Amino acid sequence: MPSRAGYIVVGSAVLVVSLVATWFVTNRLSDASTSSLPIIPSTKSPGPRQLPPAGGPAVTLETSQTDLPTLAEPAIAWTGIGGLNAQVVNGMPAIAGQAILRLIAVPTVGSHSVAVRLTALEKRMYRIAAWVKPSAGADFAIGAYDPGASEVNSGVGVFDLVDRKVVSRTTTWAGIRQDSEDWLKVWVELPTSTGQLFVNFYVCIRDANPFTFEGDGIRAVTLGGIAAEPLTTFTVYNVVFAAAIIVLVFWAAWLVMDRWLEPSTPSSPVAAGTVTSASKRVPTQASGLAEPPG
Repeated sequence: MPSRAGYIVVGSAVLVVSLVATWFVTNRLSDASTSSLPIIPSTKSPGPRQLPPAGGPAVTLETSQTDLPTLAEPAIAWTGIGGLNAQVVNGMPAIAGQAILRLIAVPTVGSHSVAVRLTALEKRMYRIAAWVKPSAGADFAIGAYDPGASEVNSGVGVFDLVDRKVVSRTTTWAGIRQDSEDWLKVWVELPTSTGQLFVNFYVCIRDANPFTFEGDGIRAVTLGGIAAEPLTTFTVYNVVFAAAIIVLVFWAAWLVMDRWLEPSTPSSPVAAGTVTSASKRVPTQASGLAEPPG
């Protein structure tokens, strides 16, 4: 039969593992804007949104990479821009050291994106996030990949910024939420095995191919900052290893408590031939009773 120590150790281990699993699930799923289930794009087009275009004439001039503002963070560098006019906007960015950019899809057919390279990353899972707000009904997409990975490691998330939802994704995790009064936060999650990631940020239209369409010089997204946020990941090995450590710690703690804190109960030796009090109370013959007739 299991000892008291066994019950304590096993129960403590189960409790701790349950708490860790509950924390992990709650951390991932408590955000209603983050989906953990496959999102399948509808094959039926919902039709274009009837939204008023932004004021002013259409913008036709495409910005070159050399005209993009310098990034203060050395681990983030521009690697290209295409189909976009990038205008610096005054205001408080979501990420310090990064300029607010109004990205306008110019009237060209193809993708409308700006690309960065993220370096100095640890070999772990990252949440690649952008802080944005739409204009004239524009949507947004993030495409990321690890070019040096031994296997294909890439992911894409397409976001409806007007209805604030994930339209489609190829990564395990993607999400959108209102992060502040001024900014929506959108993200995809992807691991890196090389310490770097290449990321494209797209101005797109949900109802068409998000990466190949003709811009109108009006539809735009305001980009307030980008970041790679490291995430805590759990593997079977990590959980088993942590559980083993916890069991050992609790076992050691129980031994200490059992040995040192339990009150001692000294016992005195019983001499041979000593009659116990219980024996004395049991007569061999009832006192005061007559002998039975012979």
